[in-house]
Amino acid sequence: MSTPAQADLTHTPEPAAASPTPPPETGLKLTSYDFQTVAGGLLFIATVENTQADDLTDLELSLAFLGADGSVAAFRTVRAIPDSLPPGGTAGLWVLLDPHNGELEPQIRSVSVSDGTAYQGRLRLKVLDTRHTAGSQAIILGEITNPGAEYLRLEDMLLLPASIGEGPQGAARPLLAPQGIPPGETLPFAAELLGEAPENGWHSFLDSSPSGIPDSPPIEIQSGPTLRHSAQSRPFYTLQLRNTGSLPRWLAGEVAFYRDGTLMALARLSSPIPIRAGETRPISISEFVGLEAGTDLSPAAMKDWQVQLKIDALASRPALEEIRTLALSVTQFEVIGGLIFMRGELTNQDSEDVMHPSALITARDVSGRLLDSAWANPSETLASGATVEFELTMLLPASTTAELSEFDLQGLGLSSP
Repeated sequence: MSTPAQADLTHTPEPAAASPTPPPETGLKLTSYDFQTVAGGLLFIATVENTQADDLTDLELSLAFLGADGSVAAFRTVRAIPDSLPPGGTAGLWVLLDPHNGELEPQIRSVSVSDGTAYQGRLRLKVLDTRHTAGSQAIILGEITNPGAEYLRLEDMLLLPASIGEGPQGAARPLLAPQGIPPGETLPFAAELLGEAPENGWHSFLDSSPSGIPDSPPIEIQSGPTLRHSAQSRPFYTLQLRNTGSLPRWLAGEVAFYRDGTLMALARLSSPIPIRAGETRPISISEFVGLEAGTDLSPAAMKDWQVQLKIDALASRPALEEIRTLALSVTQFEVIGGLIFMRGELTNQDSEDVMHPSALITARDVSGRLLDSAWANPSETLASGATVEFELTMLLPASTTAELSEFDLQGLGLSSP
């Protein structure tokens, strides 16, 4: 994604009477807003205030965008962040509109809420850095702290300029963030920047709720994380996690990479199929979120990186779905440099449809040490008796050849809970 151009449409709220169609009374007030042209459309950002005497919960807004002649040029329904507001509370929102020539005026046409008490979360957010990745994507890295005594679920987050309408404008949405944040802990996050970073800093809008203390997931590190480089000098990490519990478990979490105390990048820790009870699951990490373009990724430069792995206890829940085995056949297997390319088919021989049909390939050396692993997820569902084709690629360490490797292939899916 290219860096978006600077805003060419800047607005500050005008009195309601200036609109050809006065907005209805909704108990919610637009306190600031702005438009900015970004890659993919026109970004609208705004803050709203609860002007009622009652709490607003499950807050959803219907917005009309009026052209110069007063006609509706666009209509959107958006959820506020946070979606629960006490009297006088403020929330942020964003909408990506189609490109538009000329000015637009936003109006709140209606508000949908539920009865309830607004929860005022106590999460704190700190922006550490803004990076431009090799793909020209702008990424914000930061930390979220839970200073309270409750275990909190992060429902959603949004970063807006501290001074909307002044200078460069943009918004940041989460790319990688924890779902559960234990009391007293600080966890890293990554967010994608739409537009430009503001000169006066960010204002964070965090939507959270108390979750109760979840059980500690019985998932242990069996080996790794081990840094490896492919023949093309591409870095990746391998590790193995074992489910020591009695139930299958979903895997969710994040991996943070530091050098001399500086957060270099984040990676998602996940698996498309739950880990069976007693199973050891290979994990491969080759996608680094927030890694700045031009970072030295040579073995010598990365040997001093510190790796912190955090399993999300809230998201790594017991699986209600039953894990099913699918028939797997390989139709093409090629070695291109240090890259394995495989094409094959998954067949559901069960009497019921399965969800998330997946292929897993694991490579080990002759002594059984993990070299790498890779998944393919060709479709959302696979009907009984049906076949779906898959493709996947897998890296091999530079010092290893396919002839000296042993490969294990599995076809897996899930039944409905």
